[in-house]
Amino acid sequence: MISSGVCIGIGVILKAYDGNIEIDSGVNLGAGVLIVGSVKIGGNACIGESTTIFNTNIQPMQIVPAASLMGNSGRQVLSDSESSTSFSHNPQPSKEPRTQQLQPSYSQPSYSQPSYPPSYDQEQDINVQGQFRHDIDRSNTPSYTSNSEKHSSTVIGRAYVKQLIGIIFPQNSAG
Repeated sequence: MISSGVCIGIGVILKAYDGNIEIDSGVNLGAGVLIVGSVKIGGNACIGESTTIFNTNIQPMQIVPAASLMGNSGRQVLSDSESSTSFSHNPQPSKEPRTQQLQPSYSQPSYSQPSYPPSYDQEQDINVQGQFRHDIDRSNTPSYTSNSEKHSSTVIGRAYVKQLIGIIFPQNSAG
């Protein structure tokens, strides 16, 4: 039974078995909460996101932190005195410090200066860039075309693309 004023976050799953799930008014269930079994959540309790509640009751005004596991009776927590006597048969670690030499498993990469193809000419590159800049300055002025010119096979920007390809691949440019 879910009372009025309950806020249920996205992805909350309620699965009742061996009893009912009762959620009192004012309860907030965070996103992704899983409630399984016979559960009663008291009024104005707040359950954090991704919490699992299994066959246990939550007191009124109780705050359950996110990602908690409530009511798992399948595993018992041992106190410090029980854990020290239960696991006394474990071998003690040696008192000697272990040292180990670490060898680097990488090698230093070798770098070389890039070499330009024999046909590369820096002076030609400067001239092409200057011409390209001049063409860009000219392109800043708007031009108006008529409808008859729009239907022609001229592609706007083709010359600029050819010049750019000439700059990127100077070995392919003829002239």
